[in-house]
Amino acid sequence: MIGWMFRVNRKRIDLFTPATSTTWNGPLLAAWQTGSAGMDWIEALLRESYVQMVWNNYGYPNRYTAQAKRICPVLLAGPPHARDIWVVGEGDIVVGPLSHRRSRFDRDAIQACAGHEWLAIEVWDES
Repeated sequence: MIGWMFRVNRKRIDLFTPATSTTWNGPLLAAWQTGSAGMDWIEALLRESYVQMVWNNYGYPNRYTAQAKRICPVLLAGPPHARDIWVVGEGDIVVGPLSHRRSRFDRDAIQACAGHEWLAIEVWDES
C-alpha cells in the first residue's frame, strides 16, 4: 500500500504553545489514510509557514504542529484524499482487527478547538 496515515490530536498541556516531541498525544481529533498524494495539503501549509515540522523521521513518523485555525477548517471540510475505509495491501503487516482501520473524525471536538490552540499532527508513511 502506498500512502500516508494522519493523526491529529489536541495537546494535553500547554495548549497555546507549539507542540514538541514531549507534548504530544492528547485527545484524538481525526485519523485517516490517504493515497500517495496525501501529503500535498500539509506541504502547502508548510510552504506558507502555517505548519511547523517538529520531528522528521522520514515518515516513521513525521510530526508537525499548527494552530487550530489552520487545521480545523481542513478537517471540517473533509481531510484531503481521505479514505473512509483504509486500504490494506497484500504485504502489509496489520496489528489488530481490520474493523479499526477506518477514518475517524470527532466533529464536536474539532469545533471546540480555540483558533489559537496548537495541535499535534503525526504522519506515517505507509509505503
